[in-house]
Amino acid sequence: LAQYSAPWASTIWMLMMWHLLRSSSGRFEQYFNARSHLDLQSWVISVARYEHPSGHHLTKDLLYPALEDVIHGTAVLSAQLPRPPAPPVWVRMPSVDLNKAVTFLDVPSSALQSTLENIYARSRVHGPELPLWCLVVFSDSVVAFVYDHTAGDGQSGPAFHSMLRAAL
Repeated sequence: LAQYSAPWASTIWMLMMWHLLRSSSGRFEQYFNARSHLDLQSWVISVARYEHPSGHHLTKDLLYPALEDVIHGTAVLSAQLPRPPAPPVWVRMPSVDLNKAVTFLDVPSSALQSTLENIYARSRVHGPELPLWCLVVFSDSVVAFVYDHTAGDGQSGPAFHSMLRAAL
């Protein structure tokens, strides 16, 4: 995994997200949340290739424990904003069903562009059991972290990948 950001970026992101769950959302978060609920997508996509020390491709058995560690350490990965006009206060989800948030594809990353175009074109499904993000894992261990702009900015993707790589 190539480093996209400074080493301190993931720490700052985690601190911002911890503070985030203790307060109401900001104007930009409210804007992107409203857009998302109006089906005006604001996906941000960050892609990285992973190499596990064992030499194996990523599987549920390898990925899920590491992903659980990242989710527990990053509040926004298990948080939601309610549909407007409800008060714009971040709410922590009781749990994240990784089987709903992670998709394993039996295609290599050569299909990346068409796969991501399809993801971006579809409507985001809203629900109390769905996080503001998903992972798409290709057969050659390329991982696309797809998240709603409500949950993070452009630096959030590389920060996520850095934390996931460290957890693996």
